[in-house]
Amino acid sequence: MRSVRVVTWNMGMADRARRFVKTHDQAWRHVLRLSPDLAFLQEAFPPDWVEGEGTVVRDPFEQWGSLIFSPTLAIKRMSLPEKSPLRALPNYLALAEA
Repeated sequence: MRSVRVVTWNMGMADRARRFVKTHDQAWRHVLRLSPDLAFLQEAFPPDWVEGEGTVVRDPFEQWGSLIFSPTLAIKRMSLPEKSPLRALPNYLALAEA
């Protein structure tokens, strides 16, 4: 069994003062420098260039949300059951499977 490097980070994009908007691109570059197999990111908004660096799994959102990113693993979006109460939290929850 091989080891998997996991990173989790609340990237702060929901901050009402918008303090982290200017550094968000740099934060994403830092995530890549950490060399994760999986990154679980909250309050994130991936820059356009991130799609070329790996797979991003998320529900559509306009400002920020939760997502799963992998530059190394083949991950795909996983859906909740139709009657799951968690469906009320589309931007707060990201589900993926490898």
